[in-house]
Amino acid sequence: MSRTTDRLFGDARARLRRLAMTLKAAVTSDGDVTRDRDAADHAEATEIARNAGRLRGASAKIAQLRAYLEPSIADGGLGAIARAELAQLWDRVPPDPPQVIRQVIEEDLGAPPERLFAAWDDVPIAAASLGQVHAARLADGTEVVVKIQYPGIAAALREDLASSTVLRQLVGPGLGEAAEKQALATLRDVLDRELDYVAERASLERFGRAFFGEKSIALPRPIANRSSARVLTMTRLPGQPLTAFLQSATQAERDELARILFRFAFVSPLKHGVVNGDPHPGNYLVDRGDVLRIGFVDFGFVAELGDLQDIDRRLFLSLVHRDGEALRYAAYEEGLVPDVAVFDRSSWRDFERAFAGPFLRRGARVFGPTEAAELARATSVLVRAGTVRLTPAAVVLWRQRLGVLTVLGSLSGTLDLRRALCEALDDDRHPTPLYERYL
Repeated sequence: MSRTTDRLFGDARARLRRLAMTLKAAVTSDGDVTRDRDAADHAEATEIARNAGRLRGASAKIAQLRAYLEPSIADGGLGAIARAELAQLWDRVPPDPPQVIRQVIEEDLGAPPERLFAAWDDVPIAAASLGQVHAARLADGTEVVVKIQYPGIAAALREDLASSTVLRQLVGPGLGEAAEKQALATLRDVLDRELDYVAERASLERFGRAFFGEKSIALPRPIANRSSARVLTMTRLPGQPLTAFLQSATQAERDELARILFRFAFVSPLKHGVVNGDPHPGNYLVDRGDVLRIGFVDFGFVAELGDLQDIDRRLFLSLVHRDGEALRYAAYEEGLVPDVAVFDRSSWRDFERAFAGPFLRRGARVFGPTEAAELARATSVLVRAGTVRLTPAAVVLWRQRLGVLTVLGSLSGTLDLRRALCEALDDDRHPTPLYERYL
């Protein structure tokens, strides 16, 4: 059976499990509609997770996206219990056995792990869509993590990416329908680069230079002589996964996490012209040290903006200036809007209000799930109506942007988004900070 057929059968099995659970509830239920709906929802998610863990590749990536970008159950998506089931795929895909991983290391680096590292743990600390991560230690005592690509996953992912349906799902729920054919080709190329750990090492170094000296942002340092196209060794960052940290986080810590996450996600494209296109919560480690710090650990899905950077800066500067015409012109210039007649429609006005509103107001406010869901709904309406498009230049950027705002909403942090945006845009050439120049 081909991967395509296997994937399609897996999707069908997941839908059938939901249907079977729904029918069972209709016959045996005591009238608890919410419980019955959650049970059917969870049954489908369990089957999706099982198939994604078995197939890995694009199937796992789609499930990872659905864990945090999926619309709420009220909007036809999965519920919280089901999304939590899929969230396990961020770092808990069933791993390969030790002998398989050891063979990759020896083929690529010329020696078994015991000769390359002073200490090596055969039990992975994480396993995701394309590879798994092991803890190790260098001869000089440096604690490191080693990311190893699953054997055969390159061919499997490329087979997955040959499908336009899969690529549209990988753009993200509610966005894929807006992606042009050439945008899908761009996304395929960027995803294909995730298989090249030499390219990821270069991206990690690029981001390291961009955020050098930032006390609240931590990035691992790649170890070149213990890395290859399928093996990437990096210094190990302290901390715990974001979702685990949030279980005991204070409101002040949530506020600070929101500020740091926004800064990393928006400074990258607006100031440095580069975007990390995979913002799912499994890629963040939070450390309580002398300052609260987020460690960013995955740089496989990275794109350079090129000429789009200047247009994107103008789009966000229009929010600082409170200039609706400039916003609409930048959206048209960025390729998001194919026809200016869109701007007369109520669907665009709803989107503009949901997107721009939080950046127009001064002062700290909670940006929570409600605000994030409002933006997702407004975006989805535009997409379904065919009034926006994602061009090759914009597809990775907006996939990342809506993903980050969704994660921000899950933090329910109190944040002055206008100030944070001004700080991300400010080039420090003017003696008066940007935030103070436009009240």
